[in-house]
Amino acid sequence: MTIFCVMLSGSLLAQVTHISVNKMVPQLGGAPSLRVNIIAAPETLANLEFEIRQSHTQEQLLVQPLNQFLLQLSGKQAIKDAQARLIVRHQQDGQWRVIHESKVLSSDFGATSQSDVTQSKVGEQNSVITAVPAVTQESAPSQHSNEAKSPTAAPLKAAQISLPRSPQSTARAQGKCRLNFDGKETLWRLGVRYAKSWGMSPYGAIMAIFEANPHAFTNGNINGLKAGVRLICPSMQLRKKFAQGQQARAIFEAL
Repeated sequence: MTIFCVMLSGSLLAQVTHISVNKMVPQLGGAPSLRVNIIAAPETLANLEFEIRQSHTQEQLLVQPLNQFLLQLSGKQAIKDAQARLIVRHQQDGQWRVIHESKVLSSDFGATSQSDVTQSKVGEQNSVITAVPAVTQESAPSQHSNEAKSPTAAPLKAAQISLPRSPQSTARAQGKCRLNFDGKETLWRLGVRYAKSWGMSPYGAIMAIFEANPHAFTNGNINGLKAGVRLICPSMQLRKKFAQGQQARAIFEAL
């Protein structure tokens, strides 16, 4: 993802640890209606504002909590700007600060989306190649292993996990590290394969891959991994963001 970087204070990071767009606006001309994943202290939500900013207008959105980790945002002004942005502000000590900015339209419109503001640009700009990890025999969870997958992929079973792949198959493209993805694997299987070498849980690897590659998922849906796309390696900063397995799982299950 192209990263929009804002430095946050330690106290703010403790209050809001994750924000990302779950479901984007599918096309131009429609009123804003999108879902946002969030991990934040309950009392923090009252101090957040969500706004759609277009080239010549801006609108504050109505917020409806759907569960502990998911918000429904809605507005009335039609999206006419292909570069429209979602702006999230937090009020602290009497001042409003932007803590997140991302695109509103799905990945078919405009450039690659921006990620959570706690992520650094540096990781995206590095050209370090990550070696392809060995595949481990891990069983997929009972409910979610079949959810995070490409529409063309068959449901994952533990016995279907193949033997380790050749490290030489990871390629450099335009100076960026690319994941070894043949277009047939499920997202879960891909996450399991990279989790060990990244030193994180499969859920953490899945979320890092998902946030690093918004262009690879239909309408920003984690269940819609496209076949034939090139996947960028998540930056070190992004992998650290999802290093806590239980937190990564909670975010995944809220999608």
